[in-house]
Amino acid sequence: MQRPASLHHSMFGLVAVCLALLTGCTQPQTGNDAAAKVSIRLKWLVQTQSAGELLAVAKGYCTQERLECDVQAGGPDFDAIKLVASGVDQYGVTSADQLLIARAKGVPVVAIGALFHESPVVFFSKADTPLRSPADLAGRTVGVKHGTNAETEYRVLLRRANVDPSSITEVPAKFDLTPFLTGAVDVWPGIESNEPLTAEEKGVKVSVLRSRDHGISMYSNVYFTTEERVNARPDEVRRFIKAMRAGWQYAADHPEEAVDVVLAANPALDRVHEGKALELTLPLVFPDGADSFGAMTEHKWAATMAVLRDGGILTADIDLSKAYWQTDAAPPQ
Repeated sequence: MQRPASLHHSMFGLVAVCLALLTGCTQPQTGNDAAAKVSIRLKWLVQTQSAGELLAVAKGYCTQERLECDVQAGGPDFDAIKLVASGVDQYGVTSADQLLIARAKGVPVVAIGALFHESPVVFFSKADTPLRSPADLAGRTVGVKHGTNAETEYRVLLRRANVDPSSITEVPAKFDLTPFLTGAVDVWPGIESNEPLTAEEKGVKVSVLRSRDHGISMYSNVYFTTEERVNARPDEVRRFIKAMRAGWQYAADHPEEAVDVVLAANPALDRVHEGKALELTLPLVFPDGADSFGAMTEHKWAATMAVLRDGGILTADIDLSKAYWQTDAAPPQ
């Protein structure tokens, strides 16, 4: 996996502000129209999958919506749900399954917009031993990223395909692709726009099985905040989603510039890799054109919950009407 160089989370916010200044954005307004200061906790370290958030700052869309946005890196050391729920950050990006799991534990967080409308999770093998269906996982050594949505989807794929888990040798998968590249592990989990690209960049042709092609229908990354903020500041929440929509639309319209902004925030990344990653990411963000950004439906949330129930992650249904808020509606009570 191409893991971005670690960025100190406080410095990352400064990078985002610098990008805004470099691109000629206006300063936040003062007086009665003063911008609300909000921080956005990413799900992961900065890379192309966070291009829209960076551009919302860099191109002035947050400022236009009277928001002074500070984008903060996520990653293994920065749990977005914990940081938003505790008030350290006001908005965040997390996976839909993790949001539902948090709500089942009583954490009052609310999804306010879908970022990835389908799962980008994939499982890949070397091309000479292809993966055509989940049944092909039997008899292989499979890397498992414990505690992630990749593990959830893996377990559901096995269950729905009637694959006996005892027929598989499971090993913990971290960030380093070496076990896969050397053949110690037959199948590796990842995100379509990242790990498979990295493997091929290292000269290893891969066969990719996308979980969404085999019955896994669920939201992946979503924007979220707290119940309290939705009820107390619904207009601010709407303006936040509007700014994020504009940032991602700019990324879709100007992909090369979007990569420029990402590389300015994290120069350790590879331009070609990030360009390919953006190309694979945008269809998840805009599945049905620009108007689909952020849109959520009860049906898709129910399908997301069904995946968690099938995987044994949730033992009971939760009240989905309180788990997400479509910002063109009245706030949930």
